[in-house]
Amino acid sequence: MPTTKEYTSDWDKRAAEIKKAVGYRCQMCRKQCYKPKERVRTTKKVLTVHHINGDTKNDALVNLIALCAPCHLRVEAMNKRLLKKWMDDHVTVNGLEIVR
Repeated sequence: MPTTKEYTSDWDKRAAEIKKAVGYRCQMCRKQCYKPKERVRTTKKVLTVHHINGDTKNDALVNLIALCAPCHLRVEAMNKRLLKKWMDDHVTVNGLEIVR
């Protein structure tokens, strides 16, 4: 069953600060993205803020990275592949981890 991620109460403000600090540029591909109130013509240039460790309650600067929508999707897909690989390589039996 899908879970709804919970964000901190000031997440919108924090994300806006991160985007402004990087000049509305993707920190991965360096693409210039839309600034607030600019007309959005393509979602490829929408800037998002990603929690590196996946913990949406951890808004520490070292855990946040500004990514354009395509890079954000790539990072999320990469994280899922890495997690699946780790799970495929490990089995837990009676609370003990056994590496295949």
